[in-house]
Amino acid sequence: MSSSKSKKKSHKILQVETFPLPSTLSRMTSIWELANSQLRDITVYEAGKPIEETARELGGDPGAIIKLASNENPLGPSPKAIQAMRAALEDAHLYPDGSGFYLCKAIAAKLGLAPENIILGNGSNEALEFLGHAFLDGMRQDEVIASEYAFVVYKLIATSFGARMIEVPSPSYQQDLEAMLEAITPRTRLIFIPNPNNPTGTLISQREIDTFVSRVPEQVIVVFDEAYFEFLDNPPDTLRFVREGRNWTWVGRSTHRLRYCVAGRDRCASQNKAAIQREQHRASWRACGVGG
Repeated sequence: MSSSKSKKKSHKILQVETFPLPSTLSRMTSIWELANSQLRDITVYEAGKPIEETARELGGDPGAIIKLASNENPLGPSPKAIQAMRAALEDAHLYPDGSGFYLCKAIAAKLGLAPENIILGNGSNEALEFLGHAFLDGMRQDEVIASEYAFVVYKLIATSFGARMIEVPSPSYQQDLEAMLEAITPRTRLIFIPNPNNPTGTLISQREIDTFVSRVPEQVIVVFDEAYFEFLDNPPDTLRFVREGRNWTWVGRSTHRLRYCVAGRDRCASQNKAAIQREQHRASWRACGVGG
């Protein structure tokens, strides 16, 4: 045996000086305490199931399923649009033109308006959201009016910007324009009128629209959401209000998952400032038949 004695290891105990946490950090902070309070009242928008998931559940062929609720073309994209998008991929390494210069010019020429009357957005929701950025203020207690059975995104936008949403009852699923007029207050900023209505499919006539617009105060912006106007043989002419210089009207239409909106030049300028960070997709522009 070794005569050497085992040596005991000595351990130094270090004392770390600690400081008490601020009272505001003494417990775990919920993310909802940091987020805007109005977001708590929003019900998350639930989109429809993917076609592939529905086919899996039903044991069917995805190619045989059509999503009627999604405003999709069951015939597929135009071969010319596919060709244009493939050509656009050659420039995928470049930043797109955020102003949509060529597309705005093409849409304006088709509608007989100036490019300054055109606003672009990546789909309906973004273009509608621009309205909230530009015109809604929760501190001012702004109000938004829409029909009871209208596109759910109107309410989501109003709530997101702290505005009060007023949903007017819809007898027989029709939009009641007279009730909308009666709901207007000094705090009303936006009135959303989808025509044809989404999701009920009802239509408001030209006569009803003309009478309604003539009675709306100028401080209220009337938003005609015409995402489905191509389904009409003779759609009402709402662009006439823009051509007549009525600066408080706004018309939104969609093509190839891209929303274009038509309004007075001042309205467009204010919304384009709200949308300054957006970047359009060059492929989408070319699919619409323009350069970029």
